[in-house]
Amino acid sequence: MRLKIAVIALLLLAFVTVACAQKAAPDRTGAAKKAGVRIAKELGLTKEQAKQIREIVAKYRQDVAAEIKSGDTAAQKKAKIKELRDAAAAAIMAVLNDEQKAKAEKMHLTALLLEPRARLKAGLIAMLAKLNLTEEQKSSIKSIAEQAKTTAKSIKDDSSLDKAAKKAKLVELRKDTRAKIMAVLTPDQQQQLKKMMAGAKERIKDRVKNRKGAR
Repeated sequence: MRLKIAVIALLLLAFVTVACAQKAAPDRTGAAKKAGVRIAKELGLTKEQAKQIREIVAKYRQDVAAEIKSGDTAAQKKAKIKELRDAAAAAIMAVLNDEQKAKAEKMHLTALLLEPRARLKAGLIAMLAKLNLTEEQKSSIKSIAEQAKTTAKSIKDDSSLDKAAKKAKLVELRKDTRAKIMAVLTPDQQQQLKKMMAGAKERIKDRVKNRKGAR
């Protein structure tokens, strides 16, 4: 588990372009729908339960989008969004029976539904599984991940650098980290990962486009 977390952390750092998916936006693309069907099947949800949960999540995202656009301070927005997330999580769990709640807790259901970062991690786990990494590759990537995290922290904590300089150094770190990851992978794995990342970028573009079109 520690290895998986380390690898995920590295991929989150190396492929930062996917992070724009963390912005509040409608998330009912084909991939999201498939994930929803899978979750519903694993939990044994009825159609009515699935409908109720979809409505809760949709309302939560609308409320978050409205709060982001509000005139509140950054601290107020953060507190309000947390309040909205907690309320939505409680509402989702209230829809489930005891057996479903136990399964939902194990699979971190509310995080997957309400937190973009959690959905991103889940997607990266799926990507890793498809690459069929060897133990040696996993070990190498873990080392790269730990070094990247240490370097990123030192950059963020460097008081001698202004915001622009820190951003530039972090961008360079991500490029370097990505290059190191690619060097660990076989040519076939590199192509497979590039295709998956390209697909993820396209889905993000579609979501952004749909969001702008809905305004």
